[in-house]
Amino acid sequence: MSGKGSTALARAYGISTHSIILDWVHRFERRGIKGLKDRSMSQEYSSQFKVDVLNWKT
Repeated sequence: MSGKGSTALARAYGISTHSIILDWVHRFERRGIKGLKDRSMSQEYSSQFKVDVLNWKT
């Protein structure tokens, strides 16, 4: 994936740290959309939001 950097994306979407986006990218690369599904009961960002951010990055 190329395009905007994780720091710029975090700032643009109000995400607390750019490492969250890097984690999403790695999970997407390993498992596709299923890798973006929530893994815990406490949900901070929806799967669709994650996909939207990754699409905006490209």
